Amino acid sequence: SPRAAASATRAARRRVVALMEAHDPSHGANERDDDDVAVGWQTAYHALLLVEKMSASCPKALESQSAVDDAFAAVSKTPFGKAEDARLDHPDAPWRAAQALLQHRHQWVQQAAARVVGRYLAAHGAAMAREMTSLTGAKSKADDDASRETSFLAPPVSLETVARASVAVLEQGAGAGAAELDEGLAEQTVKNLTFASAVLLRAAPSDADAAAEDAQDASISSSDDEIEHAEDGTSLANGRETSTVGRDGDASKETRVKRPPLPWLFRRVGKVGAGGVGAARAGALKFTAALGSGLGANGFARNPSVAAPLLLPAALCVDDAVKGVDEAHRDLAAQVLEVLRDAMPGDLFSRASAETRARIVGRRDARRKRKALEAVTDPERAARAKIVKSQKRAAARKRRVGEFRAGKGSGESAKKRARDV
Repeated sequence: SPRAAASATRAARRRVVALMEAHDPSHGANERDDDDVAVGWQTAYHALLLVEKMSASCPKALESQSAVDDAFAAVSKTPFGKAEDARLDHPDAPWRAAQALLQHRHQWVQQAAARVVGRYLAAHGAAMAREMTSLTGAKSKADDDASRETSFLAPPVSLETVARASVAVLEQGAGAGAAELDEGLAEQTVKNLTFASAVLLRAAPSDADAAAEDAQDASISSSDDEIEHAEDGTSLANGRETSTVGRDGDASKETRVKRPPLPWLFRRVGKVGAGGVGAARAGALKFTAALGSGLGANGFARNPSVAAPLLLPAALCVDDAVKGVDEAHRDLAAQVLEVLRDAMPGDLFSRASAETRARIVGRRDARRKRKALEAVTDPERAARAKIVKSQKRAAARKRRVGEFRAGKGSGESAKKRARDV
């Protein structure tokens, strides 16, 4: 019956949390783990599935603070003692444990944890967003920091922690040891990341406010570092580098924020979108489209500095000079650019596209010049690089020949090959 299910849910909470915490990655790796296997992942996975079902069927019982029913009291206790039982039995404990498992090694555990965290955000995300954005610009910087310390860290799920963990999940599909992400994991990760990023951006200072703070800090401070940046026409404060020189060299004409808020977010997602594989790259592209669409004209007007970083992954994917991009990803990137074009106000899309294109061309030219210079300054290293490149081409050619011989070029009929298989 529903009542019995609610009582069982209430009683099982501390035991389920204990099982999830036993596999918390922050507690250190299991000694029996190796490069391919995360020992005990099944326990964490099924515990998360149970929390997911509890939150769907008995959400009030899952967060209830009432006493455990006498019929379930014996099985509800853990061997850790009363103090530990009280901590594990806190209504926030299941959500906090699920958030920690976002960084588990196994993708099934990551996906289940992402769904549980997504349920928490669906139920409490609106209130978290209102709390975070209401503090923006309402107090001094010191008061704001104190409020963040007392309010933002109080919920069991932290939006910044969710954002960083979600980016780390997508990063599994990029780099030298890239792994193919499960599509369901990538989809739920993008949903959580989009919501968390949108709220964090709305809670961050606007470009105009950041520029004003930087100008005020620069006028007060006289450190050697700021003097050096001032000589270059820039000031550095609050982690945001701001140009104070206009297009014609006149500092009074234009103030342009070079770095967006949350620079780590756009840098890391940009790398996945530019060099990821499979669902990871597709997820990064979909994230840029979803975030841009969610920001809308008002969001881009408030923080125009995010326009170019959002365009960069899609711009790289549609560039014919960039090799190794699947046609599906090129088509998706073209759609993303159209979504961002519609979301950005006025001529912001044109200016951001020009800035992004200049950045791509500049880096490409710098890389070409560095290779040319290396051939002169370090000929041995250049020769080794040339040999490695030749070996890769030979291996690719050999692979294509093998595939051709295994197909129509093998001299066998398709029927005979089918019989042999």
